[in-house]
Amino acid sequence: MAGHIRLVKEKSGIARLILSRPENRNALTGEMIRELIGHLESLQWEPPEKLRFLVVEGEGDYFCSGSDTGELRRAGELPGDDSIREAFLFARLFREFSALPFPSAAAVRGGAMGAGAGLIASMDYVLAEENSSFGTPEARSGLVPAVASLYLGRKIGLAGLSAMTLRGGSLSAGEALRMGLIHRVSPGGSFREETAALERDLLSCGPESLRKIKLLLLKMFPLPENGIEEFAAMQNAEAPASKEGREGMDSADQGRQPEWMPEKGKGDGGK
Repeated sequence: MAGHIRLVKEKSGIARLILSRPENRNALTGEMIRELIGHLESLQWEPPEKLRFLVVEGEGDYFCSGSDTGELRRAGELPGDDSIREAFLFARLFREFSALPFPSAAAVRGGAMGAGAGLIASMDYVLAEENSSFGTPEARSGLVPAVASLYLGRKIGLAGLSAMTLRGGSLSAGEALRMGLIHRVSPGGSFREETAALERDLLSCGPESLRKIKLLLLKMFPLPENGIEEFAAMQNAEAPASKEGREGMDSADQGRQPEWMPEKGKGDGGK
């Protein structure tokens, strides 16, 4: 699985992290998460004159479709401690992104679902293509977007988080913009120009000033405490191993409705 993350450093001071698994819509594997964490740990020590800000992109026409479904299924079969350890990878990834001492921006094409939505929630600025979609569909598969919710809630508040997680559907780019999950929608055909304009804006700002603002934002809006992070990781770990989680993943693989769906004509007043 190694090699699905590319890091490019430009002379201008822009660093780019590119999710490079387009054949799977850049679904995140454990190995990809470890690669990302390793790069972030290294980048945080770069001085302002060498690194101004970070841009995260997805190769191909989709930013990130979430967790790799095969790995989710295998995680449900791991012993308890191993499963929890894997769940904590996401907590560490989102924390590393959020705590970077310089700004981070996501350039989203196609969409960001599940863990991909948590990923953009942990960044400072999100530009999205007009036809992009966003959401946390885990509940429809009997799973829980627990760790991602910590960072989504920090970004969009309780009302927005409830709307995303409890219905399990998807949001259009316009809906995500109004909710505050993303910051700008790029009209069709202008995505590259909009991304370049964002980068020019950030390059026009003082590097030290940007870092001081980032530190101020972290002080004003602290990251989740260890206790709630541990609770969320436990929920992430337990769901794939549960009866409901297994049924949800099986039904999705088999192209059928999960067993908890009511039969037609029942549970709806007979209508």
